Amino acid sequence: MELFGKILLITAISLALFGETLSKIPNYIKVCRASDPRVTQCIATSIKDLLPKLKNGIRELDLPPIEPLHLHNIKLSTGKHSNISNLYVYGITTFKLTDLKTDVVHNRFMFKSVAPTLHFNGNYDLDMKLVFIPIKGQGKISGVLNNFHADGMMHGKKIWRNGKQYLHFQKFQLKMHSADAKLQLDNLFGGDPFLGQVTNSVINSNINVIMDDIMPALENSLSQDLTSIANKIMDRFTYDELFPQ
Repeated sequence: MELFGKILLITAISLALFGETLSKIPNYIKVCRASDPRVTQCIATSIKDLLPKLKNGIRELDLPPIEPLHLHNIKLSTGKHSNISNLYVYGITTFKLTDLKTDVVHNRFMFKSVAPTLHFNGNYDLDMKLVFIPIKGQGKISGVLNNFHADGMMHGKKIWRNGKQYLHFQKFQLKMHSADAKLQLDNLFGGDPFLGQVTNSVINSNINVIMDDIMPALENSLSQDLTSIANKIMDRFTYDELFPQ
């Protein structure tokens, strides 16, 4: 749920920043140089320009579409057995950067971003309690997150491989929150319509309690997935290609 703008920022850094040193620069990559005093603004513009490409994937860079974003499994901390799996998140490419800070010397990039609305659907398997009310069942889960914020920091380090130096990102630090969220769980209590309606009402009346549990798991899953994507991109180019002297 870039995320949330994070994949956009990663691609801009790895492909746009200092991109003129690469042998072939696609026409959708905006070139930014470290010596440019407006390098941060340049990267922000690159992110905006890359949105259409990232939505559908970039075949020549072996990047799959990020719309929707697929998260395989989220294990919740509460309950005997609480999992959300095969989750698809829609709206990742609607993220807009609200703040961006770059430290090219130390390979640190910090950002704040917001998306107006994210939609998601997947499967749930829950056995937990919420305000003393049991929530138990297996089925489909769907929801909407409005005014969704994703803020984070990326920190890279130099590594050597086959006599060449590359930039490798550590696991992203990511914090997310939504100003308004709604969930719908189908087939609660074996599909009992009355219990299902009442339980969904209780869930949405206490949505902050649920989201406080879901968000850390979601942040962790997204951080892992997006770090993997970023490093897949970085593995294609040496450090000197990305950061020329």
